[in-house]
Amino acid sequence: MAEFTAAQRKDLRRLAELAYERELNEELGALEESFHQWRCGSINAYDLSQAIHEFHDGPARDLYVRYNRLKPDVLVAHAFARGVLTEKDVALSIRDALQTQIAHYVAEG
Repeated sequence: MAEFTAAQRKDLRRLAELAYERELNEELGALEESFHQWRCGSINAYDLSQAIHEFHDGPARDLYVRYNRLKPDVLVAHAFARGVLTEKDVALSIRDALQTQIAHYVAEG
């Protein structure tokens, strides 16, 4: 397990917040499509309500739990391995320190 400086720990928290926001934005985009379908008349209010309920009990809850229970270094390694965070986002020193964790998540697929 890597040791991080205070500045790196602060950056890891910032990166975890950024990853959370990006993942939440992606999931909200899918929910937004349901609103679009409702406005166009493709689905009714009950269908939209169900989509909101499923979003709340599914992706929103899953992301909340993940980003509030795991440590920032784990979150950043996982997000980096999945492409949520990029090399442009994550400093080389942090990527080097997370190399083993990133490799684990890449191998997991």
